[in-house]
Amino acid sequence: DRKTRRPPEKWYNSRDLVRVKRSIAMLRVIFEQILKNNRKDSLTGPVNVAYDNILAPYHSYIANRFVHLFTMVEDLPTMEKLLEQLGETWDSAVDHMDRYVQASKYVTDHIENLFNSYGLAAVLQFEEC
Repeated sequence: DRKTRRPPEKWYNSRDLVRVKRSIAMLRVIFEQILKNNRKDSLTGPVNVAYDNILAPYHSYIANRFVHLFTMVEDLPTMEKLLEQLGETWDSAVDHMDRYVQASKYVTDHIENLFNSYGLAAVLQFEEC
């Protein structure tokens, strides 16, 4: 029953901030995977790892399968093509990604601290994105 899964009313204003936190974390994991593996080829692997770590726990089985199917079927650009479109080199992109990874940890920690300070830590664990 959908109504049993709905959060308490006081959580509604916090959902967008939860989504922002998860988006920041998702991009951080993608960048960490690219940096870790020196990936200059497909973005499919990093996107799937990030999804599995950040968003999959909050989605249904069907949504999880759809995301993985989409990344296999959809033509994600290669890292080289993406860098070309962004007008970046591998070295400059590594610098930007590394700075994002470091800074995003502070941002997501701060968001978690905000939720904890207002007694809304359970919002971060709510099942829906």
